[in-house]
Amino acid sequence: MAKFAMLYLNDGVHEGKQLVPARGVHDSLQTYSERVDTAGVRSGKSGRHFRDIGYGYQWWFARSGDHHFNYAAGHGGQLIVLLHGLDMVIVTTADPFFGQDRHFESWKHEQAIIDMVGEFIGSLPKG
Repeated sequence: MAKFAMLYLNDGVHEGKQLVPARGVHDSLQTYSERVDTAGVRSGKSGRHFRDIGYGYQWWFARSGDHHFNYAAGHGGQLIVLLHGLDMVIVTTADPFFGQDRHFESWKHEQAIIDMVGEFIGSLPKG
């Protein structure tokens, strides 16, 4: 997951080779839809810290504190976060509790991970 994150942070380049077209990386990280309320105000949020959420091509866009970032999210708390302004990636993995009668537990853990990562991002100084 970290190598995939670095590939996207580096515009599709890995070890000096263009593996994914830079234009494709750029286009996928753009926001094409946003969560808005009935008054047309951008209102999307996730957890206590991810704000102004939008969506592109398999990547989400959000803000926490002074930082805007892209992220990919999977069930149970799998996250790949790209902080372009700080040249930083954040990756989390978690137990999604698949096949167990603990569906609520997976969402509780996922929310805790999103909150932890969002709080961390919000605490970072401006780059």
